[in-house]
Amino acid sequence: MSDGESTFFDAKEDVRRFCEERDWDRFHGPKDLAIGIATEASELLDLFRFKSDEECFSLVKDPEGSERVREELADVLYFVLRFGQMNGIDLSDALKDKLAKNAVKYPVEKSRGRNLKYTELRFRTVLSDLHHHAPMGGGCMHGKAEKLDDLLYRIRYDDYDYSEGERYFAENPPSGFSCSAVSKGVLLGRNYDWAIGDKADFVVFTSAKEGRHASMGVSSSLIPSDVVDSQEDSPLYAYLPFMTMDGLNDAGLACCVNGITVSDRGKTESTNPGAERLSMAMIVRMVLD
Repeated sequence: MSDGESTFFDAKEDVRRFCEERDWDRFHGPKDLAIGIATEASELLDLFRFKSDEECFSLVKDPEGSERVREELADVLYFVLRFGQMNGIDLSDALKDKLAKNAVKYPVEKSRGRNLKYTELRFRTVLSDLHHHAPMGGGCMHGKAEKLDDLLYRIRYDDYDYSEGERYFAENPPSGFSCSAVSKGVLLGRNYDWAIGDKADFVVFTSAKEGRHASMGVSSSLIPSDVVDSQEDSPLYAYLPFMTMDGLNDAGLACCVNGITVSDRGKTESTNPGAERLSMAMIVRMVLD
């Protein structure tokens, strides 16, 4: 009987009769059937092990190879049907419900042609939307910052120079600090108080480029708020992307710094003598990128 002539119910009944005739119900608890699904799926997978994509397509087109795939796939389906039959699961309803849930996780307009897991798709979509509403122009050197609150601004960088960040931290070692941070799952956050002194802090957006992720982070700065408000230039804008202490990139990776040493440069003691030393802030930027 072909797929067009059969239903899930018919297939489950065929499996039920087959098993009852052999008195196998006693062996088919939920755990046993779940193991059966996994082991048969692994046997299907084994047919494709160490093969290239081209070889895999050739296997399913080859009469002998196709028959092997057909048998292993039938074994998987047998255990799926048996699991549903033994545990009162309506497989048609279960499939429809799951497709409806996945339609919410993977909206057509955001997931079409993209093979990202919904969590990564959500992160990329959020960052894309935030970038879309971030100040345009890039570079952020000529006062292209948007004020969000007293001493807090939003700014975007389409490009930046790592050598500028290296030079800044070599000449201006960051002062030591530490603060509390909490984590839960993929979420990171901190008790963040930017209203200290008159120096502006920024929510920094960086654009994606070849070999580099887009990201969003909170950066401290030494730029006086009146300079930002006046849209004057400051050489400190060039270093701002490298002052990010908390960030999230479009791959869903989040990180934050709980503390920073007075200076990681110029130290004579090292477990790896001669290796390049970087400020933690520079490391955060590299990780996010």
